[in-house]
Amino acid sequence: MEAAMIDTPEKGVATDGQKPAGQVDQDGDETAAGGKAERKRHGKGFIYLSLRDADDALRKIDHHAKRMSKEGFARALGHKKAEGRFFNKLEALKLYKLAEENGDDVVLTGLAVDMLYGGSEATRTKARATAFLSYEDFSKTFAECPKGQDHPLDYVVDFVKGKLGIVNEVERFKRLFLESAHFAGLIEGELDHAAKTIRFRHAVPLAAGGEGAAVMSGERKSESAFEVIGGSQAAEMLAAFGLSAYADRAEVAQKVSGKVSQRYDEGQLTLEVNRPIRVVIKDTDLLMDLPEIVKAMRQKGLAI
Repeated sequence: MEAAMIDTPEKGVATDGQKPAGQVDQDGDETAAGGKAERKRHGKGFIYLSLRDADDALRKIDHHAKRMSKEGFARALGHKKAEGRFFNKLEALKLYKLAEENGDDVVLTGLAVDMLYGGSEATRTKARATAFLSYEDFSKTFAECPKGQDHPLDYVVDFVKGKLGIVNEVERFKRLFLESAHFAGLIEGELDHAAKTIRFRHAVPLAAGGEGAAVMSGERKSESAFEVIGGSQAAEMLAAFGLSAYADRAEVAQKVSGKVSQRYDEGQLTLEVNRPIRVVIKDTDLLMDLPEIVKAMRQKGLAI
């Protein structure tokens, strides 16, 4: 098998010939010829690590310091130095919003700390779901799948090919997607790669102050349940509210159910669905942030 591509327009994505997720590179990032691995890119690339592999990788960073030099982290992941496939892995951690670069260091985000060391299983599960939805292609694919009912996996493959533009290594993308969703608690039952159908759960964030509340449920959601929104959809909503500046520490969610009104006029039936949206901005300095938030939302014509 050829080594994974590292010279690509999209860092941190997997392409043809890549090693399976979780396989540690014991000999660094050299090809048989001793140079950087390259492979022509066909179709769209995708994330390098599953969410479980990302979790395993981040646990190599000291949980007290919550940071590690890139060189040290690279060696911890089985690379001789910080180059090549190491940066694909690092970019994957950034796509999940679990790591940031600070100079020569890799730093755990608040989401990563919650996922790895949260004080309750509910907090850790919520963080895993949020990280899963932070990667846009996973978020789009998950949003396309019905929840609480069997869904043919062939439809998932068709969506990945037709809408995401991933034409090579589709089976690998499907495996990474399903393994990550299962690790995030978003799949009912055990994961069976040979199955023809899959049943997904809604992604429902933990209610404020509800450490003991169930985060994921395959049952019908209550009126108060919200579903986390990730990727470009969340970014568009934040922009509409004038809150794009807070995107790196904001969580956007929408009610699973809503109020429906209907109007019939001149042979045309119009249904309007009102589903409240919730935005949680973390690490807030109330005195500094609140006036700016109010100003930004008023400029968008929102009453606050």
